[in-house]
Amino acid sequence: MIAAAPRAVEAATALWVAVFNLAIGLGALAGGLVVDHAALVGVLWLAAALFLGAAVAVPAGARRTVSCASGATGRTVT
Repeated sequence: MIAAAPRAVEAATALWVAVFNLAIGLGALAGGLVVDHAALVGVLWLAAALFLGAAVAVPAGARRTVSCASGATGRTVT
């Protein structure tokens, strides 16, 4: 994110921290709702589904080409 906004590093960093904290809060909220409505076994099934989703998404995302804000392409991440 910093490479995408080299002239606004502070704003980009603040946005990154805000999104990170929002993700933590939403994850805790979702986990609490699952525990309230589906018992502890529901949390384990949700964790398994999220793990499988990540196992598919991470290798697919790692093959994309990284580019910077100046338009120059970087190396392909493998």
